[in-house]
Amino acid sequence: MSPIGKRHVAFVDNLNQFLVTRLAGRAIVSVQNPVAFSDDTEPQPDLKVLRRRVPPYKEREAFGEDTLLLIEVAETSLRYDCWTKLRLYAEAGIPEYWIVDCAAESVEIYRTPEADGYRDALRVADAGTTISPQAFPDVTLTLARSRLGCSQAVRVRL
Repeated sequence: MSPIGKRHVAFVDNLNQFLVTRLAGRAIVSVQNPVAFSDDTEPQPDLKVLRRRVPPYKEREAFGEDTLLLIEVAETSLRYDCWTKLRLYAEAGIPEYWIVDCAAESVEIYRTPEADGYRDALRVADAGTTISPQAFPDVTLTLARSRLGCSQAVRVRL
């Protein structure tokens, strides 16, 4: 695995800050921690948004059915994220998967999992475009082309 680059770190940190702030008390945002799909499959996405549940996660790890959104930030892993992880996440029934492409400063959004992929796909690259997690349509992220930063308003600069 390649070392994590500074752009990758910045994108993950910015998205984490934004999601934690917006989803406080409504969901759990987890950074680079595993989600269990089976006894031998526990991918570690860059970010995951989990439903709040009983029993708490300290008593039972996060499973696919607990997951509302997975986000991979791709600086050197775009091909792997677009092929291998996309199929793995769809097969596990993850309802929504985002791939953030560091180089293109774009987001690919996948929804409606099926056996071999996702039925719905959208690529968002235009500055000023807003996107929202399917589970939280009131949480809007606005893509901005200015370099890597995050304000507490509604902009996430990718």
